[in-house]
Amino acid sequence: MKRLFIPLLFAVISLLCGACRKSTVTMYDGSYFIWFDAANSGPVSINEEATLSAEYSVHLSATMPKSAVKVKFEVVPGDGLKENTDYQILTTGGTLTFYPGLFSLPIRIKWLPNKVDPAKDNSVTIRLTGCAPDGYSLGMPGPDHNLEKIIITKYKN
Repeated sequence: MKRLFIPLLFAVISLLCGACRKSTVTMYDGSYFIWFDAANSGPVSINEEATLSAEYSVHLSATMPKSAVKVKFEVVPGDGLKENTDYQILTTGGTLTFYPGLFSLPIRIKWLPNKVDPAKDNSVTIRLTGCAPDGYSLGMPGPDHNLEKIIITKYKN
C-alpha cells in the first residue's frame, strides 16, 4: 500500500502544481472606453427643495495613456428645468481632460431649490459626446453603450 501511495501522491501534487500555472482568465481585449459610474455618483433623484452640489463620476477604462484624453460632454435639460434657476453646471467648458495617471473625473452640478411642474420633463441628461484622440468608446462596450449618459430627475416634494 505504501508503494502505491507515494507515487500516487506525487502524481496528484504534480497535477495540482501544473494547473496553478495555467491561466484561465480572459481579459477584455476590445477598445478602451469612457463611462459614467452611477454607483459612485451623486443622487439621480433630487427633491425640488434641495440645495446641494453633486458630482457625477466619469471613468476612463484603459491602460495608462501616453497623452491627455479629452472627453466632451453636454448637459441637456427637459422642458421643466432651466439652467441657473433649477441647477448650475459647475464643471464648465463641456470638456474633461484625463491627463496620464487620471482615471476618474467628476462633472459637478449645483442643484437649486425651485418648484417643478410634475406634468413636464424635470430631468437633466448628462451625455458623453466625443473624445480625442480616437480609439475610445463612449459608454460600456456593446451595442447599447450603457452608461454613456446619466439622467437626473428633480421631483416634487
